[in-house]
Parts: sequence; C-alpha cells; structure tokens
Amino acid sequence: MISKDRVQFLRDYIQAGIPFIFLKVPSEKFFTSEFSYYLDNSFLREYDIFDWDFAEGLKYLSYKSGDKGFIKIRQGYGLEQEELITPEGILTWVDRKVDVALSKATTKSFVLFIHNFHLFFSNPRVIQFLKNIKEKFLFLDRPPALVLITNGGKLVPELENDFTFIDMTFFYKQREAIKEFLTGFLEEKGKVFSQEKIDQIVENSMGLDMFECEKIYSILYRKYKDIPPEYVLKEKIKVINQYSFLEYIRHNITEDKVGGLRNFKNWIKKRAILFKEKPEGFLPPKGVLMLGVPGTGKSLSAKYVSHVFGVPLIRVNFGSLFGMYVGQTESNLNKMISVVESIGSCVLWFDEMEKSLAAKSQSGDSGVSKRVLSRLLTWMQEKDRPIFIFATANNVEELPPEFIRKGRFDEIFFVDLPDEYERYEIFRVYLKDTLKDADIRHLAKISDGFVGADIQYVVEEAKLTAYQEGIPISANLIENILKQVPRSIDNPDINHIRQMCLGRFRPAS
Repeated sequence: MISKDRVQFLRDYIQAGIPFIFLKVPSEKFFTSEFSYYLDNSFLREYDIFDWDFAEGLKYLSYKSGDKGFIKIRQGYGLEQEELITPEGILTWVDRKVDVALSKATTKSFVLFIHNFHLFFSNPRVIQFLKNIKEKFLFLDRPPALVLITNGGKLVPELENDFTFIDMTFFYKQREAIKEFLTGFLEEKGKVFSQEKIDQIVENSMGLDMFECEKIYSILYRKYKDIPPEYVLKEKIKVINQYSFLEYIRHNITEDKVGGLRNFKNWIKKRAILFKEKPEGFLPPKGVLMLGVPGTGKSLSAKYVSHVFGVPLIRVNFGSLFGMYVGQTESNLNKMISVVESIGSCVLWFDEMEKSLAAKSQSGDSGVSKRVLSRLLTWMQEKDRPIFIFATANNVEELPPEFIRKGRFDEIFFVDLPDEYERYEIFRVYLKDTLKDADIRHLAKISDGFVGADIQYVVEEAKLTAYQEGIPISANLIENILKQVPRSIDNPDINHIRQMCLGRFRPAS
C-alpha cells in the first residue's frame, strides 16, 4: 500500500540516525495519524512517539491492548501543562528528556513531531535552543528525531544546515496514491465503477493531491451520486490557471480541422501509442521544435498534438516567468516545472521561443536569461515524465545554438509555404460544406503564396461579404478576394526564413 510506503520513507531517515528533520506534507494531522497507525512493534520497541502543537500541547502515543492513540501529557520534567504548550516550554522538555537519557544511558529513543514550528522562528531564543539541543542529540547512541512538520512553512537561513528537508507532498500526488484513495472512497459509498472510468478519473486527477481529490470527489458525489471525469478535469484546470505563467488551452481541434502537414501528422500519430498505451521498454517522446513561416499552422499543430495524444495542452507564458526581484525568475521556473510534472501527461507548449530565449545578457538582465535557459534545457534533457514539449519559432537564427542541438527534441520540423494540394486541404477545412470540390480545387490552384492564416482570412472575409449582401458564398466571390497580393510574395523576411530552413530540417509537409 502506498500509505505504508509513506511511513516507511520517514522511518528510514529516523532509523538512519537523522536527528533534525523538516518535513513538508499536505496535511500534518493526517500524516501523524497515518504514521502512528502503520508503526509495527519492532519500531515502537525502539522509539516512543510524541506530538506537539501550539493549540493542544504535548501528547504521547499510547498503544496498550493493541489500540493506538495520542494522549495529552499534563506535566513532565518539572513542567506543567501551561508551560508545555509554549514553544520554549516544549524545547525545555526535549532538553531535559535528553539530559535524563544521557545520565541513564537508556537504549530507547523517541520521535517528536512538532507542528508548524516555523511560526516561532522570529524568536532568536528558539533558534539557539534548537541548535543547542541538536548538539546534545549527537552524544546519544540512538539519537532522537525532532520532526518539524508543516504544509507550507519554511526554514530560516540560520537553521538550513541543521535540518534535513524532506518534501513528501509528491507521495500524495502519485497515481497510485490517488487510485488507492479513490478505491477506498468508492467502497465506502458502495459504488462500483468500471476500470476504464476509474483510470480516467485518476488521469484527470493528476496534479491534485489526495486531499484536493477528497474535496472534489465528495462534492461531485453529493451533487450527482457520481464522479464524472470531465468535472474532475475542470478542477485541475483551476489549479493550472492560478499561475500566471501557465495557461490551460481549451480547443476542439480534430484530424479533419488540420489541412496539410502530412509528414508531421504521420510522425505524431506513430508516437501516440507511447502516451495512450505506455508500452514497456519505450520512453515517452521528448517533443518537437516546429520552425517556419508565420501563419502556416504551427499553433494549430500544438492543439492537434494534444488531440492525438489525448492529453491536456498547457501553454507557457515565458514573459510571466521573468520577475523583477533577485531569484524570482529562477524560482518561477522551478515552480513551473514542479506544477507541470505533478499534472502528469500533457503537451507543454512554448510559443515563439526565439522571442523568449534570444540572448538578453547585453540588455542588463545580469545573466538571468542564460541561467533560465540552462535550467530549462537540463530539465528538457533529463525529464522522464510523459510531458511532450511542443516549441515553435519563426526565425531559427534568433534561437540559442544549444536549444536546437541534437537530443533536445526528437525532431525539428520546418513548415514551408503550403503547396497546391495543401492549400486545397486548408480550403476544404473551411469550405467543404459550402462549395463543390471542383471549386475548392480551383481556389487552391490560384492561391499560390498564401499560407493557412491568409486562406482563413480570405474565407472569413468572403463569408462576411456574402452575409452583408444577402448572397450565397461562391468561388467567384473568393476569387476576387484572392486577387490581393499575399504577404509571402517578395517578402525578404519570409524568403530568408525559407533559405535558412529548407534542406536543413525535416519538412512538415
């Protein structure tokens, strides 16, 4: 069971003799209850278990007659209950308990959970008291474990070297943990779901922890006597969208809404199995970089990948990652990586990367951009989660060379101006229920140099004109609009992009 794994994880640190632990969990009370429940007699023969918080004071774990439960301590080592409830009082209790252990050479040690003690770190006496106690711990053969437990606190710099920091929040976001909780929740309600539905609920819950799932499942069940997977997904979207640098992209893109790009679409479809079936012996694909002329469907392709893989599409707002304070940008990037990894399978979309990663060191950012690029590239290279990176850029020359080095992406595609058949496919996306196939082929023939965005504009303009004039849309109407010169004709920027990419990168078409 994943619950036992969580307990064993901390036990290993305690039994290894780590005296000071700063433990981060989603719920302190849940974890201490879970910890005491799964302890076996061999551990309890070695350690007494105590628990302290500022509201209830000091308690000890009683396990007489096979029942375990925390009982309040009224007094101890010359301290009364009103003294034990204070932060300095509990440290005095620990100090005296260690003195007794040193004088009696006792073989039994103890574990003390102290809840949210970071609230008292503004007191210099508390900090120094902790340091002094740690020195005493080292003289014991089996040192006690002082576990400061919190769901959101931080250590002060003066104590960072004294404590071993353990972040156990990931245990509560694991697929196995959520599935274990969901199974127990359904058993309690007397409900039976198909395995397919359970897997979908769990997949849509990735990125939430067990306690967030409990709230969502309870509310949904109370309202619908069911847990619709799509409603769970809506809650996950809220988690993503609370960060300014991440955006969940809703879309309805399917195969029939993407014209052209035959090579790219075939390449993507071959790799969909690695996301949907997760066969053993295969690593999930890393991602692709799509270069090319503006307006050729690079953004549309990001949505298409999300559709084919059957996973959410999340766009990164790189501009929002950069902060005005020292260290803020790096912190935002680490937070972005942490959030994305906790979500599970997804397509992570970096749009127009050359605008974000172009060298800025000369513009006065003190090397922040280089550090961000280095951290991002390291993560892209080493990540083992099913997160597919979809990056787009127009001008390859403005990208840092290390970004397009072999191994960063599975493939780099170049999207050129669409040929006649691709223009036919794009026109067909917008006009298949409006014009005859022969008319659509004619429009494709006379639209040389038009990109997908141009074609979309032409069709929308024709539809608007037809509506205003009260006439049906026709090939002649569209042909008149097509007489406008597309921006790709004799455009030096577009010609330069084509010269830099043709023959160098894999064609998307």
